[in-house]
Amino acid sequence: GPDAVANPSFETDVTSGWNFSPAIPATLVQDSQTAAQGGASARITISTLGSVPWMASLNCTTEIPAVASQPYSATFWARASQPRTITVSFGAFASTRIPITTEWRRYQVTLVPPVSGNGGLQFFLAEATGDVWHDDVHFQAGVTNLYRRDFQKGIVLVNPASMAMTAPLERDFR
Repeated sequence: GPDAVANPSFETDVTSGWNFSPAIPATLVQDSQTAAQGGASARITISTLGSVPWMASLNCTTEIPAVASQPYSATFWARASQPRTITVSFGAFASTRIPITTEWRRYQVTLVPPVSGNGGLQFFLAEATGDVWHDDVHFQAGVTNLYRRDFQKGIVLVNPASMAMTAPLERDFR
């Protein structure tokens, strides 16, 4: 599906396509010193711990229609100044907490809303103090990744979606 994020890479600024809503001391800046993709990223600094994770949130300004029981994917690069947990949310419909590390890593989170409506991608960041960086953020209907792990005598494929996916393989497997 089409990408709901208008400014995924933060190359020109951090405000186009995004709202930053801190209810605690926190800042959002463009960081041209580190990026997973391109030359810049968004750095959020949380100075004070929030009583709830949404007290500092980075919100995509574009909303997309949610269809009940259908998967939606948030795909992004992230890292933190210290290991921590962040919450990734599809509006008020669905959310999940994920651990992030101090190294740049690409994440894909599947969110399945139980009801229909309109919503946007949100990151809730007030669970810990310190810096969090985001880069190359995308949000769309469907699941775009099939997870694969290779072993000496075989492979494991994991389909995070509730629908069938076709995986082209380099040779025959049993």
